[in-house]
Amino acid sequence: MNHDHRIPLKRLPLYIAAALGSSVLPLAAQATVLSAEASYTIDGTTVNLGPQVSGTSVDILEFTGNGSVDIGIHTYGTYPPGNFGNRVSGDVNGTGSYDVSGVFSIDLDYTGSIFTFNIVPGEVSATGDVNFFGGDFVEASIEFLIEVDGQQAFTSTALARVDSLGNIMTSFTGVNLYSCTTNPAGFAGCTIAGGSFNLDLGGEGPHNIVYTLSANASGQILNTGYNCGGGDIGGGSGEAVLAFIDDGSGGDGGFYNGPCGSVSRSGDPLGVAEPASLGLAGLGLAALARVRRKRQAA
Repeated sequence: MNHDHRIPLKRLPLYIAAALGSSVLPLAAQATVLSAEASYTIDGTTVNLGPQVSGTSVDILEFTGNGSVDIGIHTYGTYPPGNFGNRVSGDVNGTGSYDVSGVFSIDLDYTGSIFTFNIVPGEVSATGDVNFFGGDFVEASIEFLIEVDGQQAFTSTALARVDSLGNIMTSFTGVNLYSCTTNPAGFAGCTIAGGSFNLDLGGEGPHNIVYTLSANASGQILNTGYNCGGGDIGGGSGEAVLAFIDDGSGGDGGFYNGPCGSVSRSGDPLGVAEPASLGLAGLGLAALARVRRKRQAA
């Protein structure tokens, strides 16, 4: 998808303070500072990672857990060539809570009238249970933010949430990059379309450009007995993976309870995946399939 939008500079409202993205920078851009920082809280204990500051490369990678709660973080960037991205995720298999965030930014001195950047496809998703109660929830959010000479020039945010108030919902603000869906079994999610964008800077400059990519995933499960994205276990050889690929299970089998969790990502590094969170999106689709089978049986 190629977007040749000449977006004029103007101050846009900032609605969500958590988001992420990726960019490939034109040769005319000169990197000055790359920075990355992340943090996570598991059952009330907080760990801060970073900040890392560099002119060439930053990389925060963390997978950890405590037995019932698992989280993953990858917040990274390199220059040149200007590749960066952000991924955070968490899930609860039992009871527990998590709050995971990652923030990457690149500060550029840029001479030119048009700034071109690319957004890498990704997702925000929350896999929960329609029967949540007692304040339990799962949520993920994402934002792409570009500031030019101290003013917001491009912003896009999205949110997916399932909670005990009956919300199974998605929302977005700013530039619409999203294709969103909800399911009454307790799944909410948005895929993020990638593409190329052009910002009209209103003159050759020089300009200062700051591109910030932030992501957040959080959840609280204090009660037991939920089925978050569970499904039938069949005899097939396939496996559930991200990118909404059918798990291929097929046939008859038992029934399993999936973990409650959420994920926010864009610009994932190749070959890196959170072992505990891989398949959250697939589990959400498994819940969809289960609802369809029940309706057909009725």
